[in-house]
Amino acid sequence: MSIHQHNLFVRTLGEFTIVCATRPVTISWPDNATRLLFCSLLSPLDAAISRDRLCQTLWGIAATEAENRRLHATMGRLQDVISGAFGINPFIISHEGFSLDAHKIQIDARDFHETAIAGLRQLSLGNKQSAHSFFQTAASLYRGAFLPGISSRIITTTRTELEQQLQLLTRLIAPPPLRSELKTVRRPAALCCSA
Repeated sequence: MSIHQHNLFVRTLGEFTIVCATRPVTISWPDNATRLLFCSLLSPLDAAISRDRLCQTLWGIAATEAENRRLHATMGRLQDVISGAFGINPFIISHEGFSLDAHKIQIDARDFHETAIAGLRQLSLGNKQSAHSFFQTAASLYRGAFLPGISSRIITTTRTELEQQLQLLTRLIAPPPLRSELKTVRRPAALCCSA
């Protein structure tokens, strides 16, 4: 089955579901390392994830020559699974590491993260109304923790950082307190001296 741009959507906030053309798809992962590699690449916080970081996540060891071969073999299995199921290869392999092509796969966590960042940019430019709109949109995209029930260093770090982003957005979109809600500070009466 061949798909068009963004007909492949991955829900990572509050659940882990791969959706193709509006229908959830069940993937038969060949092994846990292949599934964990895919899940790690769903993190929106890095442009590319280094080989060393992936080897540390998958096997808890540095990327030696042997581990690089093992990583590439795992990536080969992952490419086979995804291209076999969807007819695309959304993976980018570069000297910097591995990543997912944003033009071939949509990820809700990436949508949340990029919308939050766009709001922060607008706020830094003084466009409060536009920033508030971005913040509200981002907050509506956040439906729960990043990849709940799946753990690795990359996933746990991403989960924590996305939760912190949500907390920041929540503070930024909260209405300012009403004047009557502000604490009134009483000043002592001026002392008058008569001579």
